[in-house]
Amino acid sequence: MNELEKLLSKATNPISDQYDSDTVNEIAKLIDTQPNGPIFTLRLLAHKIKSPHEKEALSSLMLLEFLSKRCGPTFISELGKFKFLNELIKVLSPKYLGDQTSSCVKNKCAQLLHNWQRDFSPNEPKFAEAYNMLVREGIITASQIVSTDSVSEICRSGSSAAENRQNIFERNKKSERLTQLLRSRNPADLREANALIKSIVEEVSSLI
Repeated sequence: MNELEKLLSKATNPISDQYDSDTVNEIAKLIDTQPNGPIFTLRLLAHKIKSPHEKEALSSLMLLEFLSKRCGPTFISELGKFKFLNELIKVLSPKYLGDQTSSCVKNKCAQLLHNWQRDFSPNEPKFAEAYNMLVREGIITASQIVSTDSVSEICRSGSSAAENRQNIFERNKKSERLTQLLRSRNPADLREANALIKSIVEEVSSLI
């Protein structure tokens, strides 16, 4: 086991309750300096995000989120290939693991895809291709596109908070409108969707 693999295992260990910033920063450094760092890391994390252990899967997704903000363009390029994106699709799609995966894990996957297609397109167009396909098929829904912090709090708060969040979208017509906007290819509609997402996030946060 090389140093990068040791650090990745440590950062995603489901037994640990502590976030070690030194570890994740060292991971990012090794990814950017080792020739096969991005490919090796994504291959390992692609396996971990499909873990039946929810905590391990969420830890891996949160590590991916950090690395996507911290690492250089080579990592983003590998992240934006269907070789990796297909692993996220498997987690979300009922054709694969979607029915076996917890809502918190699926919501996190949906958020990451939403953020990546927003932040890295058009340089990495496959983010948008994967995201838009899942939206069109109804696999990613408006209720999943909320802030990472809100979803993390909801998962920690238990089922009552999750039920309250769901009630917002069931009774609020914003959800239907947001779904229509997210499926649009019109830039103006996407801008309206982002504004609507912000207002929905505020409603969700008020329940926590």
